[in-house]
Amino acid sequence: MRAKRLTEETTQPRFPPMNQIPPDCMSVPSLGDGVLAFFSTSLSLKNSSSRPPVTHPAMLSSLGLDPGTAAYGKQVHGSTVKVVSSPGNQGACDSLVTPRKGILLATFVADCAAVLLFDKRNKAIANVHAGWRGALAGITRKTVESMENKFKTRPEDLSAYISPSIGSCCYTVGSEVADLFDGTFVHTRDGKLFLDLWSLNKSQLEASGVTPDRIHVSGICTCCNPDLFHSYRRDGPHSGRMVSVIGLVSSA
Repeated sequence: MRAKRLTEETTQPRFPPMNQIPPDCMSVPSLGDGVLAFFSTSLSLKNSSSRPPVTHPAMLSSLGLDPGTAAYGKQVHGSTVKVVSSPGNQGACDSLVTPRKGILLATFVADCAAVLLFDKRNKAIANVHAGWRGALAGITRKTVESMENKFKTRPEDLSAYISPSIGSCCYTVGSEVADLFDGTFVHTRDGKLFLDLWSLNKSQLEASGVTPDRIHVSGICTCCNPDLFHSYRRDGPHSGRMVSVIGLVSSA
């Protein structure tokens, strides 16, 4: 059954258990057992110029998730990592980490990548908002370092997933951005420069010690799949958002 959206008449919805993936969302089975992880599509979340932007709690509710179990940040394209001890707004940050069961970590994207991490040995998770600015600031690397310091995570024990995001097929950038990165991550085609956000984040994971065969890259471009995903680059400032979610379940 499709989750109902909150309305004035439905102020106390019945939310499904935390171990259920909402309708119209992509599961992330590559992280392994003991963790719930999924990525929403444009079929599950809508936002247009005809109404004000949807708040984070309302977006989670529209998926059938209890906002009272979710932690999220005010994403600022920076490199701040927050250790989450309770649900709710964690303030300005672009990475959330926790060892606690019963808390869903949520990141909101519209072309940036979400990087999900799961340490099965020490039972800890992370959800990272990683666009080009965050990647430049080393947000993915700093998240792994935070998990090492806070949870005694060993990078080789991590499983990682890089979500659908804008691909190098569509991500044109100016020379002022391209020049900030190693040429390995910038491709030239028809006189234009294209940034490879997937390889950029994957390289940070590998440099941090995450085993390459435990890094799963979705390889799906949000910009050139309008039937499935919102895209800021394609649709402009009125673009909707997708949500990536990860949480430890009772069997972890």
